[in-house]
Amino acid sequence: MAKPKSFDSWTPEKQEEWREKQRRSKRKYRAENPEKIAERNRKYYAENPEKFAEYGRKHRAANREKIAERARKWQAANPEKMAKKNRKYYAKNREKMLQDFKKYRNQKAAEQFFIMAGAAEQLSKLQPNQTDQ
Repeated sequence: MAKPKSFDSWTPEKQEEWREKQRRSKRKYRAENPEKIAERNRKYYAENPEKFAEYGRKHRAANREKIAERARKWQAANPEKMAKKNRKYYAKNREKMLQDFKKYRNQKAAEQFFIMAGAAEQLSKLQPNQTDQ
């Protein structure tokens, strides 16, 4: 409902009283007509998908830490659901997971090789009398 024309001339208390009355009215309508509200929202979201996708991206970017913390808490509180989800994902993406494990293992082996090669190079640079100590 639109504000009355004389709304700006009202006292702040009367304005707040009017706003509270509107809020109560809206809450009552939403409680009595959840199907209508849901249908209206579905239509609006269907007509404006890019608007809501953009809103979601901005929200996730601005609240990255908060969202991650919420996810961690949920995962900690629901270990059986996470285990089920992980089992489903692993079953569905078995080949991808095996490739990732091999890639990770190869990467770790390569890192270890370069660490050892670096250590050997440093040892070879030392003078023979320094290695006796």
